[in-house]
Amino acid sequence: MGQAGLEKAIEPAVGTGIITAERSAQLSIENQAGRTANPVRTAGFELPHLWPAWGGWFGGQSAPEAPPPPKITTGPNTPFGGQIDDCSKEKCIVNGKQYTNSTDIPGNHPKPLRHNDGTAVLDPFGKPVIGPDLVDLDQVVADLNKRSSWLRLPSALLGSRHGGEFDFQRITSDDVPGVGARSIFTQQYQNFANVGVGYVLASQGLSLDQIRSYSNTYCWMKGCSYNEPMSKQYPSLPERQVRDMEIGVNLYKERHPQGKDSGK
Repeated sequence: MGQAGLEKAIEPAVGTGIITAERSAQLSIENQAGRTANPVRTAGFELPHLWPAWGGWFGGQSAPEAPPPPKITTGPNTPFGGQIDDCSKEKCIVNGKQYTNSTDIPGNHPKPLRHNDGTAVLDPFGKPVIGPDLVDLDQVVADLNKRSSWLRLPSALLGSRHGGEFDFQRITSDDVPGVGARSIFTQQYQNFANVGVGYVLASQGLSLDQIRSYSNTYCWMKGCSYNEPMSKQYPSLPERQVRDMEIGVNLYKERHPQGKDSGK
């Protein structure tokens, strides 16, 4: 599910609609400097812009009026403006070593996801779901649940966006001088990443519909583009992703039958 290392979005002066000479100079200065950010942790939208998707789940309070989505600017030095899709064509340098295949990177080796009985979890097309060997979904949830209770759900929601800490199909390269830190994408982990979204968010008590609605709202705001059949009920998501999330929710319920009431 976006882009990291965002440039700072600049809003026009509020009220009169007129930008003064002083404000114009300020905008010029602000636009020359990119927003400093961790390339993995700060991709996507800031918390207030996601309020409509989940704000009402906290204590039943009414959500405030949503501001317009921020303007996203990417460039060659940002993980998603210069995402690496093929390590054989671009330099994938992690911990000082260059790799010609992203799955050769330590911690990113292919590993099948399995049910409790040891059988492979299958994707919507009947093929085994493959993910990075470093990722243990139960350990991910356990670590998440060690955080303060009020931080868990926001962390899970923000971490599930593109470039977030739970975006298991992307890792970040070294900060190469003149190039910057870039996102390394592993296409064969796409289904695993979406299953992971369903798994992690279900662990925080969200229903399958809430998970899909959140993801759909995120992609609508971000302007996701996919060259595959889209969902009719969640039109900003591919049908494959919608089904992946259901697989993730069901897997969480299978592994944690006494866990939080999720996935209804």
